[in-house]
Amino acid sequence: MYISEFRVKNFKSFKDATFHFNSDLNVFTGINNAGKTTVLEAIALWNECFAKTITKASKKNMTYKYSAGDFIFPAYKRYFSYDDIVSIRNPNYNSIFYNFDETNSIILEAVLKKNDIKLTLPFEIRRASGNVYHISLYFNEDFDYVKFNSFFNFNQNIENFTPINIIYASPVAKLKTNEAFETDPKIKQAINSRDSVAVLRNRLYTMNRLKPDKFKELKSNLSYILLGKHLPEEILFNFNSDKQKHISVDVEIKIQNRVSDISLVGSGTLQIIEILLSVFEDVDFEDISIVLLDEPDSHIHRDIQNRLFETLMSHVTGNEKRQVFISTHNEGLIRSTHPKFLFHLEASDINNYYPVATHDIWGIKKGFQPSPNIKILESIGSNSGLDILNAIEADKIILVEGKNDAKMLQTLINIKYPILKVIYWSFDGIDEMFSTIQAIKIFFKKIKNKKTLWEKSVLVFDKDKHSESDRVKLESAFRQKLGIKTYIWKSYTLEAVLFSDLNTCTNLIELSFLNLCNYEANVEALKQNIHKKLFEIVENKQNEITEIEKAIEKQEKNSYKEIVGYFLKRKELLAKLAISDIIVDEDIILLNYIQEYKKILDIKSIHALMTKDDVFFIVDSIFKTFCPDFVLNKNTYFLEILGFVGYNTWFADWKNFVDNLLTDDNS
Repeated sequence: MYISEFRVKNFKSFKDATFHFNSDLNVFTGINNAGKTTVLEAIALWNECFAKTITKASKKNMTYKYSAGDFIFPAYKRYFSYDDIVSIRNPNYNSIFYNFDETNSIILEAVLKKNDIKLTLPFEIRRASGNVYHISLYFNEDFDYVKFNSFFNFNQNIENFTPINIIYASPVAKLKTNEAFETDPKIKQAINSRDSVAVLRNRLYTMNRLKPDKFKELKSNLSYILLGKHLPEEILFNFNSDKQKHISVDVEIKIQNRVSDISLVGSGTLQIIEILLSVFEDVDFEDISIVLLDEPDSHIHRDIQNRLFETLMSHVTGNEKRQVFISTHNEGLIRSTHPKFLFHLEASDINNYYPVATHDIWGIKKGFQPSPNIKILESIGSNSGLDILNAIEADKIILVEGKNDAKMLQTLINIKYPILKVIYWSFDGIDEMFSTIQAIKIFFKKIKNKKTLWEKSVLVFDKDKHSESDRVKLESAFRQKLGIKTYIWKSYTLEAVLFSDLNTCTNLIELSFLNLCNYEANVEALKQNIHKKLFEIVENKQNEITEIEKAIEKQEKNSYKEIVGYFLKRKELLAKLAISDIIVDEDIILLNYIQEYKKILDIKSIHALMTKDDVFFIVDSIFKTFCPDFVLNKNTYFLEILGFVGYNTWFADWKNFVDNLLTDDNS
């Protein structure tokens, strides 16, 4: 379960904004007063509304369709004093309202998603008499209590139990010298009221006593973040007091060979301990645990930030019960965060916020493609927002023919390796790639962190008119000559991979219909239609090769000059890389070309001859047949289709590329 959408209306700096969240990690950035912390507060307040107004029904109600024992939001539990709201900073009664206008009620609406089921939970906060807020479920009369009670795993033995656990951690400056033992409800209240650091020793003591395996894992992660290695024995906690015998909880920490009271360690270390406690503190009955971290990087070294982020991701990725929200304006954390997790907030009237990975920031034709992270860094006034720094910190640099290839490859990589940091260098065409790649190699080999930029580079380009045997030779020749991994698509282009497997193609286009046109196609009819269009392409290619053969017979060189010219120009470019022997002499170019062409003139292998125009012709024709009212944009349609690719719509050629991307073997 996770919050997929969250609407904030008339709350503090937000007039009306909707956020479209990831299921695991969401990082908010932006200039000061853009609303980063306000989003965290809105989520915390929404949960407090949930917890304060929910109760168990004592009897059946036919109007609202709930039974005795069901959890409900009743009319009598609606009035709460200003002082009772603990989840937000609230210096004045009216400070939570947009522009301090109490006449407009606040709406906090979360859309919770569990598998394929969605549940909308909206709460309204409005002014009441005195310093009192009126809090209620918005549109309570229409609420589906049957769905609500089946959606959550309510423990029927616990009164007023909320299945949503929220941990709100703020920056840690220092610990108090003394900390009294507290009861579990007081510890929970401190966490919810953003004073979790006041009970940090209690939380460590409780986890060590009740969940020793979790505590050992926490120490192992702390060791990795601080020291770069998973050695739990390098980090030890000594508890010199007992809750049954003492008033105060006393904790010492040993990091390698240094022992000190925990209040004396650096604020950065305290911050990391606070964050790890937030990650490892599970509530036994919860459906979802939401972790809110307000600027968790304030006092943390850059390398430690990277390991902290890596650790966070390892615990939230694929964990359906854990969703993390972070506010930051720290350059190091922004750089180390994948754009799919970043939300850039602006002090404006923007109504919908999506991760910056969905923004179209690709613009330049040649050179490093600008990353969304860079745009954010520029907007918050970072003077070092250079793409070269992103390249140094990237896991991989992919060299591509053009910026559209970068967009498409990033979409595919996000599916399999969502946190892999990739940056792209665009050559603005294959000719530019072959002409300048040696110069790029020299440049990239001069820039090094742990590896040179060149050692992290991968070269990717289209097969085009080359035969399969020449494709294999070219891959091998480029790897040996350049010393980096090279991948050439087995299809004519990356787009043509779509028709390399008819079943997978049908499934993907069916998904596209469903999402783009809201149309559920008959799979068999769709497959037959695709087959028919592919056969038209085969016939067209057969006619093309027949015309070339006739032209050769009549010695009409102008009719096949383009093909010969293509290979001769390619030979000339490859000669600069000393690998021109891949392409044969002019007198047998056409013979080889025709033989290869004829070999793949059938439905199963026609993708090896399909140009970008051929691919668009088929997809456009199919959409016009099944979704006549939907108009495909030739420049963006393929990226839209890639947005629906998943593990069940994954082509072998794409799999080979993505799986090989992470290997270091360039042979």
